[in-house]
Amino acid sequence: MNHRTFVVLIAAGMVLLALGMGWQWITPGPATAAKADAAAPPLVRVVAPEVAASSASLRLPARTAPIEQALVFARATGVVAERRVDIGDRVRRGDILAVVAAPEIDQAVDRARATVSQTKAKEQLAATNLTRTQQLVEQGFLSMQVLDERQGTYDAAKADRLAAEAELRRLTEIQRFQMVRAPFPGVIAERRIDRGDRIVGDSSSAEGYLFRLVRIDQLRVSIDAPQSVVMQVQPGMSAQVVFPELPGQTLTAKVMRSSGVIDQRTGTMQVELQLPNQDGRIPAGMLGEVLIEVPRTHEVLLVPNSTLIVRDGKAQVAVVEAGSRIRFVPVQLGRNLGNQTEVLSGIARNAALITNPNALLRDGDNVRVAQAEAKKAP
Repeated sequence: MNHRTFVVLIAAGMVLLALGMGWQWITPGPATAAKADAAAPPLVRVVAPEVAASSASLRLPARTAPIEQALVFARATGVVAERRVDIGDRVRRGDILAVVAAPEIDQAVDRARATVSQTKAKEQLAATNLTRTQQLVEQGFLSMQVLDERQGTYDAAKADRLAAEAELRRLTEIQRFQMVRAPFPGVIAERRIDRGDRIVGDSSSAEGYLFRLVRIDQLRVSIDAPQSVVMQVQPGMSAQVVFPELPGQTLTAKVMRSSGVIDQRTGTMQVELQLPNQDGRIPAGMLGEVLIEVPRTHEVLLVPNSTLIVRDGKAQVAVVEAGSRIRFVPVQLGRNLGNQTEVLSGIARNAALITNPNALLRDGDNVRVAQAEAKKAP
């Protein structure tokens, strides 16, 4: 190779080297691309709210109780002579549950009857004397003063007779209390006495009752309705009741009344339903669930829980407006349904909500909305 050819080769190599360096300077490297991406608006994914159904299915724990119950006390003091019923027995209104032996009451009644007889005899004698005195006064044999005295004696005898009869009625009524009777038809749920026990009538202690009588041909079903639905749950509405002990069976109950007061501790209001139980197969006190369809008074939207954030103690969502700018909007939440939450107010049904919003995002920031991936055909 001569000297001239060597020079030409060196010149060509330098040209190629220069061209390679220039291409590298024009083509952006990884660091340059990363800087460009950092300068671009953040990429976000958005979803639209779903419109909830026109009615909400409310499922609440429930407890049953007798439609009517009473603690039966004794009015007479004495010893239990008879106990005619036991737990589980069905009784009718007026049936005798127990008999209390109280000899002093029987003796008092006998004395009262004797007193009534005495006062009647005195009244009759006073009436006879008054009639004779009136005749003698008319004939001029006695003075008016004597007539007035006989009139007073008769009036006093009559008053004594009325008082004695009133006392006899009172003691007779007390004597009837020796028969402890059922105030309404039902089932004996508890008995606390046996024959030979001494009991005190009109006991002031709440523990002094003899029997607990319950009526279970219908049951009270109590639920604690949340504040968000208490205005919609009205008397007359139907509901379904299920018990784990009765798998596959759904019973129908009816809303009867509500307490009208929201408990400040729980934020719920007690609602009472009535459940037919003619055969008495469902014992009072069972726990179950009530399913009730509550009509909505206004449109409710459902949003994924991933769109909700809490700032300054308030629930908010990040909405993309005008295609790129975000705005944080406070919302009023309803029930949490698991993966979704009810939004009662604050957003429109066509709002674009950011899922999992970055904590660094601020109101008014620009963002890029990621295009939804196309679903593959099965």
